[in-house]
Amino acid sequence: MFRLTIFLATLLVATTSWGFSYTLEFTQQQLQQQISRLMPIKKEQMLITVTLSDPVLELGGQNHNIGVTANMKIQAPGGIQGTGSTKIVGDISYKKETGSFYLHKPKIAHIEIDQIPAQFHSNIKDLAQLALSNSISKKALFTLKDNNEQQRLAKSVLQSVTVAPGKLVVVLSLPENKQ
Repeated sequence: MFRLTIFLATLLVATTSWGFSYTLEFTQQQLQQQISRLMPIKKEQMLITVTLSDPVLELGGQNHNIGVTANMKIQAPGGIQGTGSTKIVGDISYKKETGSFYLHKPKIAHIEIDQIPAQFHSNIKDLAQLALSNSISKKALFTLKDNNEQQRLAKSVLQSVTVAPGKLVVVLSLPENKQ
């Protein structure tokens, strides 16, 4: 009995000195709902109005980043109007204070515009890029909830966040107990 007690005590001390790691995954569908609430985004500058709407999220492209494809509507003086689409890519960042994830350094990777002369596409892309920098990167894509046990734990011990095909992978790690 004494040997069993010593063995269990030793096992307990040994396991508490190791770190503990847990992986939490958020699916593309879960995050799509959060992205959808960020739009429409409307930006007006130099008498041109650009509106981005109907976002579709893509996780884990070839650079393991986040991609968002959105519809685009452009209005300019003189009755000039056009529609099209754009693809925005960026990295993910996490702010521990709020438990929120953000699209970091969003950049327009591709833009298609119908009914507007090609000579204006560069200006429209610049305006849309400005709208992104001022809007999307400041709005949380997803915030961990305090009323969800897994997410509350994630807030306190989040170690890393990576984008994989179709999911966001969050690694939680309890610090090693130094005895």
